[in-house]
Amino acid sequence: MTTHARLSGTENESTSPRPLIWLILLALVLLVLAYQVALPQRIDIGALEDNPFVHGFYFAENAGATTFRWSGPTGQVSFNAVGGRPWRLRLRASGLRPAGPAPVDVAINGQIVSTETWGGDMAEREYAISRDQAGLLGNVELALTTAPFVVPPDQRQLGLQVDWVELQPTGWALNVPPWIVLAGLLAAVILCYLTVLRVTRSMRWAFGVGALLICLCVVGVVWFRVQVAVYLPWLLLGWVLLWAFSGRVRSAKWWEWLLFAGLALSAVRFQARVLDFLHGGAPMADFLVYFDAAKSLRLGGPLYDFAAAVGMPNGPVFKYPPFYAIVLAPFAMYPVQSVFTGWLLLNLALLGATGYLLAFRLWRPFAPTSVAPAYLIGIGILNFGPVWESLIRGQMDVVILTAAVVTLLLAQARRAEPVAGALLALVTMLKLYPGLLAVYLLVQRRWRILAGFVATSLALIVLSGLVVGWTTLWRYVTEILAVQTAAVPWPENQSFDGLLSRLVIPAAQTDWYTTIPFPTWTKLTLYALDLIVLGVTYLVLWRGRSTGRRFILGYAVVMPLIVLMWPTAWIHYQTLLLLPFAALVFLQAEHRSWATIGLILVSFLLIAVGNEYTVLTPPLSSGWPRLLQSYKLYGDLIVWALLLWSGRRLAQE
Repeated sequence: MTTHARLSGTENESTSPRPLIWLILLALVLLVLAYQVALPQRIDIGALEDNPFVHGFYFAENAGATTFRWSGPTGQVSFNAVGGRPWRLRLRASGLRPAGPAPVDVAINGQIVSTETWGGDMAEREYAISRDQAGLLGNVELALTTAPFVVPPDQRQLGLQVDWVELQPTGWALNVPPWIVLAGLLAAVILCYLTVLRVTRSMRWAFGVGALLICLCVVGVVWFRVQVAVYLPWLLLGWVLLWAFSGRVRSAKWWEWLLFAGLALSAVRFQARVLDFLHGGAPMADFLVYFDAAKSLRLGGPLYDFAAAVGMPNGPVFKYPPFYAIVLAPFAMYPVQSVFTGWLLLNLALLGATGYLLAFRLWRPFAPTSVAPAYLIGIGILNFGPVWESLIRGQMDVVILTAAVVTLLLAQARRAEPVAGALLALVTMLKLYPGLLAVYLLVQRRWRILAGFVATSLALIVLSGLVVGWTTLWRYVTEILAVQTAAVPWPENQSFDGLLSRLVIPAAQTDWYTTIPFPTWTKLTLYALDLIVLGVTYLVLWRGRSTGRRFILGYAVVMPLIVLMWPTAWIHYQTLLLLPFAALVFLQAEHRSWATIGLILVSFLLIAVGNEYTVLTPPLSSGWPRLLQSYKLYGDLIVWALLLWSGRRLAQE
């Protein structure tokens, strides 16, 4: 009887709503009080965390220890929900330009408060904001407008250099918290309570962890007010994921819990980057070149600027097969920003579909013994630098990766082989480098796939000739493609070409658009390296007809070969390496070798972390340290070697 009463009391206690009600009331009171406290709020323009607060600015740059951004014709900096009180707005900026001082209109919340002339040196300026200007919630938006200029070959419309913007409180007023932020913070507290209660079955633990989260939210509201509203959705997403998974925590092993936590954090971080990018205006880079070419084609103008493409092959000029411009032309009637956003969202959807295929469809021939590979593949995709580079540039690598994975899966079914070849031809006509996969299929004598590839390629070539004209198509092949094999030393080029280019081209002559003819010995060395990796791949992995896992490895090894052998393999090309990484992860689920796992991790970190700006430091700009600028290529070589070694071991087994 006593035991039954005790159990009933515990059950009633664990389901009682009273602790949650008290927790909500505590959160409500403390958060409202926290919004009455005002501290200076600064946005460091050019820092990693500035994206949600700036609009109309280009990418971050450095000048010594100072980070800044160039604005366009109008650059906006937003302080949302900081509080309806008097403020002093301070900023540090420069009007640097070739023609002299810059005329600048300074506007706050849509009203011009000053028209000034700014010189070329960084200088601090300040402006007073009244209670009425700040409004009830205290939304302060600074807009800087000036006449832009262009410095060829850079096509950006440059306005002003801005270092930082800061708000300082100058008086007190009753502050009304924004209801949507307050509701979001309360929702985070409720989810926290329910998650901990579901895992521990203890109200004390749930109340204690919820109270701790309230304290953290109060600190955030006081010290990081402008960040709270922006990052709140990601806090909620994290708690939703944890709550959803908490039901199986008791049956899951400890390592699965850790992997899920890593996946949840990666998903939150990736979502944050995407929303930051969209909130910052989704500045276009390479996509603008594609769109302008498609728009010119749609309006009956020339598709290629042959003089620019030949004179500056790596400049901002369209130099790709006509098919992509033909596909994009119908959308060129809409604003470029809208089309780019749609393209970004399409790529995100394809990335999710590809992640599913790699994690849950590719593994069937590998017969994994656990779900760890699926977790690791998800974490890897969300933290893979080349994927992010491809997305923000508006590139085609995610589409090509999706097509390559689907082609591999279709190749396993005989009836679908012609469709697999047709799909491979489609993406080859977007960019030529996926065509190297056809070499592997030829070696494997997969004639039905090759028939679909050849037939579709011929059809698309005929379509391109009919749309853009046969003369234009011939000139593209004989003039533009002919100059794509020169030395390209910019660090983003992570192929053999880039490595050798940095050995023979002085740093003083290196820029992102540098293209210089190779010396004869260097060109011969480049061809020799290409033949060596291709020959070794054939001897170790491609020779003889392959099926099952060995066929997948032979297919996957084409991805690092593309990066190594292509003349200008930019970092975003390495998006394709997600396929071989997935294959290696599944193999290690069967054959656990700590040495191999360590090499996979090293290669992943080399490729996943950083971009071309990571190595643009004076100590790495000359002499043998310049070889370190090819660090992603070394990761690519490790992946290639691991695939060959894995294929060799499968053959022995």
